[in-house]
Amino acid sequence: MHALFAFLALALGSANVYRWVDADGQAHYTDRPQPGAEQITITVSPPASSPANGATPDAGTQATDNAKPAPVLRYESLTITSPAGDQVLWNIEGQVEVAAAVTPELQPGHVLRFYLDGRMALAEPAASRTLFSEVFRGEHSLRVEVADEAGRTLVSSPTSQFFVRQTAVPRASP
Repeated sequence: MHALFAFLALALGSANVYRWVDADGQAHYTDRPQPGAEQITITVSPPASSPANGATPDAGTQATDNAKPAPVLRYESLTITSPAGDQVLWNIEGQVEVAAAVTPELQPGHVLRFYLDGRMALAEPAASRTLFSEVFRGEHSLRVEVADEAGRTLVSSPTSQFFVRQTAVPRASP
């Protein structure tokens, strides 16, 4: 019966559904009002949506309990804040701290993964920055992504470039 109800909900998209139980205890669902039926409002999310914790709610259980589905978390923005795009860093002694801003804030179990020239570094849980070592002079590319507790990428930033320069030490002439 739950399969029939799920099919009806998908066919209707976001619509009103009416539920009633007959004399034999059999539940019935329809899109038309019936005497003694209770109205249930169903909103079907796009297929790509899923709850942040990875659980799939049972549509039949939610509808009969009149419970609202848990909101699906979507990060609105993820940007690299340091180093800035096309920034030139001088004499960093091989280390660069990278940082990002995410809106809304990171949810429990989610982490930032930074990629500097293809090397990955995880930020500490709930942190928005990390440190890379062995970053030498030249052009470097950086991107960051939010990963859930299962390691799936939820959102990724555009790739940003920055430059590392060293102060030249004049050579003594012979």
